[in-house]
Amino acid sequence: MKRILCFMILLLCFFYACHNTQKEERKSLYNVSIKYIDDGQCTLNIDTVFLFFEGDFNKDTIDILLNHEIFLREIISTEPSTGLAKEVKIPNASEIASIEIGINMGRLAKVEIDKGIRILGVGFSLDNLRISVYSKFPRYY
Repeated sequence: MKRILCFMILLLCFFYACHNTQKEERKSLYNVSIKYIDDGQCTLNIDTVFLFFEGDFNKDTIDILLNHEIFLREIISTEPSTGLAKEVKIPNASEIASIEIGINMGRLAKVEIDKGIRILGVGFSLDNLRISVYSKFPRYY
């Protein structure tokens, strides 16, 4: 009886250790396209990055990582009247080297951030994640 109890305790410890060491596994669920756009009205001279999630989001989980660390994980849906699902304001842009964006535990799209980049438009539909990186404020935002 003692052996069975010891075996059960060891087995539980093993399962607990395995569960806690698992990393989040990301899958390639969609194609990623990143487009850099140097067109718009004016440049922004503030230390903030703006992300606009637009398109066909329907209870989708977004992940935003700053410098490889999770900044935001949230479930979002697109508002039909505006076409926007979420607006994210990220302060201290000068301290950010990269932003990574993933949808529904899919692969991460990485955008390198430099002085001129302050606005990202993120679109999603079926099997495409589209990121538009603007150096100037777009005309329609």
